[in-house]
Amino acid sequence: MASSFFGAKPRPSSAGAASGGAAASSSSSSAAGGAASSSAASSAAGKHIDEDDDIVVPVALPPTSRALPWVEKYRPKSMTDISSQEEIVRSLTNAIKVGTIPHLLFYGPPGTGKTSTILAVARDLFG
Repeated sequence: MASSFFGAKPRPSSAGAASGGAAASSSSSSAAGGAASSSAASSAAGKHIDEDDDIVVPVALPPTSRALPWVEKYRPKSMTDISSQEEIVRSLTNAIKVGTIPHLLFYGPPGTGKTSTILAVARDLFG
């Protein structure tokens, strides 16, 4: 059996089976009653929720039970916490003291501290 325009599944009826598809779709929409109209409203809104589908709603964990990832927990908080980059730390610390930060472009392979360094600069600049 074909489904109706709004996605409501037609219900088998003796009149619909004997007379063909047109009567089946009209009888299914009248037999479905409120279900067809609610399905039409959900289709008009751009969302179709079928009665047979399982709806999964994501649930956010409360902030107290959320643990920080290791990289966030141990990320350097200031320029003095950055290790193994003495020349870069010295030049950025001098730029912070003077108050003129030039345009910067950090590049390098993943995991070398680009994001951590610029976050530490921002914390030292703005508190």
